[in-house]
Amino acid sequence: MTPTLDSPFAKIANHFEPRALEGEALKEFFVGDFFEPFMQALISAIHTSGSYQKLLLIGHRGCGKTTLLNKVAEELRTRYHLVYFSAGEVLNMMDVETVDILLATYGKVIESVTDESQEKKLLSRFKELIDHGKNKFQLDKKIDINAFFFRFTVESENRTTTREALWHRMDELQNSLSKACADVREETKKEVLIIIDNLDKLEDAMAQNVFLKGSRLLTLPRAKVLFTMPLPTFYNPGFIGVSDVDYQPVFIPLIALSDRDGNPRPDNLDEMEQVVLRRIDDKLVDKAALQAMILASGGLLRDLIKFMHMACTRAIVKGKMEGRESIIDRDIAALVIRDLVNQYTRVFDFPRYRGSITHIRNDKDKERVAHEDMSFFLNSLFALEYGHPDRIWYDLHPCLARALDKQ
Repeated sequence: MTPTLDSPFAKIANHFEPRALEGEALKEFFVGDFFEPFMQALISAIHTSGSYQKLLLIGHRGCGKTTLLNKVAEELRTRYHLVYFSAGEVLNMMDVETVDILLATYGKVIESVTDESQEKKLLSRFKELIDHGKNKFQLDKKIDINAFFFRFTVESENRTTTREALWHRMDELQNSLSKACADVREETKKEVLIIIDNLDKLEDAMAQNVFLKGSRLLTLPRAKVLFTMPLPTFYNPGFIGVSDVDYQPVFIPLIALSDRDGNPRPDNLDEMEQVVLRRIDDKLVDKAALQAMILASGGLLRDLIKFMHMACTRAIVKGKMEGRESIIDRDIAALVIRDLVNQYTRVFDFPRYRGSITHIRNDKDKERVAHEDMSFFLNSLFALEYGHPDRIWYDLHPCLARALDKQ
């Protein structure tokens, strides 16, 4: 039998780990023809917006926002002092309030400083701020930013008491963050740009509290900030009331594999194919199998990458069982697609929503779908939005459509 580690798929599977591209992988594997105009729109929005503008990056989960941000960040670093971090690094994503985001941003601005004396001065102010109130984060003479946020993330009691103290000192928190940005700007001679990724992963009610109810607080710091925001929050009617005043949104669409009438989009299909073939020799994957997985992804990069990762694993097992090298063929593609179809079958409430999803599938719109239900479908990737920036339309995720056909 062929040892597992001798299979070429053992290494190739690492190329399809379901994570954003960064570093060398970004240089080697990024395919950006479809995203190029949207990346340039984002860069232009950042460059032309006011010094203290708050921008939002919005799109489906799994559409490639973090990879796109990593790519855009390469260009932005030359012009800005970039403070770029994931909310998940410093926040408990199951329990986030606006004050947490401001505090995390303050800490990350300090962490971005390379001048030792400047960092010491900023740390002193940070310590003075968090030492107020009866909380267990008080330290004697020095503070470790990473240790502080680790405890802030995992210790709910301390997180609560710190919030309570800071809510009573909100002006001081805002001013301290703004002053830190001003000090960094003075030191580096560059405008400060803060990018906070993965806030789009917040649960819907929490995101509404942060971006809608907390919009005034979130937009007060005197710095240019780009947040990622969940798609359902973009669909919330309350967003209209704050968007023009507080935010400048930039939307990243899905890669539409066909038009509204079902006609294939060869350019986009080719791009999805290149996403895969940058990471694997085309001799190791049957073309028809690859096309089947592309179509089953619905244009979601995350799902295509997940299909390929599972396909590599199945190819390793098949080769081991048969005692010879195998390729990713149509049988393997059918199995990995079936896995996601089965997942949709398990979790979707067909009796409750059958009428709504049938309408979306047939009419490509949401005219007969309750707004709350549509937000739920989009958030759960049951339904997908296409067409931006032109006339938008909707369809079911292809794997949910297959699950529906089996009912």
